[in-house]
Amino acid sequence: MTEQVLGTTIKAYCGRCGGERNCEIKGFHAEGGAEENGYFSWNTNWYLLVCKGCEYPFAQSVSSDSESYYDYYDEDGRHVSEIVETIETWPAKAKRKRPDWFEHYRVEGTHIFQNSSLNTAMGELYRSLDAGLLVLSSIGIRTAFDAASEALGIEPGLQFVEKLDALVESGKIRASEKEALEVLIGAGSAAAHRGWQPEPEQLDMQMDILEEFIFNSMVLPAREKTRVARVAKLRESVPEKPKRPKRKRTTEKDISDASALTMTSRPNDLSS
Repeated sequence: MTEQVLGTTIKAYCGRCGGERNCEIKGFHAEGGAEENGYFSWNTNWYLLVCKGCEYPFAQSVSSDSESYYDYYDEDGRHVSEIVETIETWPAKAKRKRPDWFEHYRVEGTHIFQNSSLNTAMGELYRSLDAGLLVLSSIGIRTAFDAASEALGIEPGLQFVEKLDALVESGKIRASEKEALEVLIGAGSAAAHRGWQPEPEQLDMQMDILEEFIFNSMVLPAREKTRVARVAKLRESVPEKPKRPKRKRTTEKDISDASALTMTSRPNDLSS
């Protein structure tokens, strides 16, 4: 059975592409059993898959049992019984799409070693979101803000309010952004100290604020710095326009001298 399955293609959800994709089966294992004298049976197929689009490797299990099904009648009036399958993937399906500036678990423009605490906090935050851990995710958002402010040169020992003031004074954020970040920090504190559980929509808003803060204060300046360097490099490679010889400016003296020369070179009139 395993040899027949390996190398074939099935449809599966790719966490990197963010949708159903054709995936090649690289590994396969089947297990099953029966209980209660055969009245109840179950089966689980395990797959090691590689997306054919982006080559993302992941694992998937497809489970079913004899008691999980639903009956209905099709359009021709025929009775149909369909088995319900439970599908799980590892890593889990992304509950929130990673921004393009957080590829390979690193915030674009940050140093992989100097800013490891920020990159680690962001990676664990997205995994917490994928697992549906609302309280921990809200706390993790506040932690990621803390790590980002430290990466921006803000003293880690300051209170959150003091950190926001320092970010405004240093020009890292605008005064209008400070209000949104105050809400973000307050939500994280409520989750950490008072057990507040945000609704999914509220958690999405917290993530919007955090991602906008990191993009504007870290990613955008890094991209602008790269753009300026590329423009300078392009300027160096473009050949300069050939310089034309300077045209001598005609002065009143030049005109006077030319007139005098013309008068002296004109032949004298001879009277006969």
